[in-house]
Amino acid sequence: MRSEFERDYTRVLHSSAFRRLKHKTQVFYSPENDHICTRIEHVALVESISYTIAKYLGLNVELTRAIATAHDIGH
Repeated sequence: MRSEFERDYTRVLHSSAFRRLKHKTQVFYSPENDHICTRIEHVALVESISYTIAKYLGLNVELTRAIATAHDIGH
């Protein structure tokens, strides 16, 4: 029922490496500054923007979502 890219996207979401992103900030940790986001928030924003661009350009949005979601794993 799902394409290969949709399955890849789900695998990324359920991976331990992806879930570890919620504890990492983009540059530094500062609880007093609400403009600092975690890497998982950053990934969500990148995924949203890249999806919109891919859809507008007629590209494969499923592949785009999988790539955007996995782009920060390993940082």
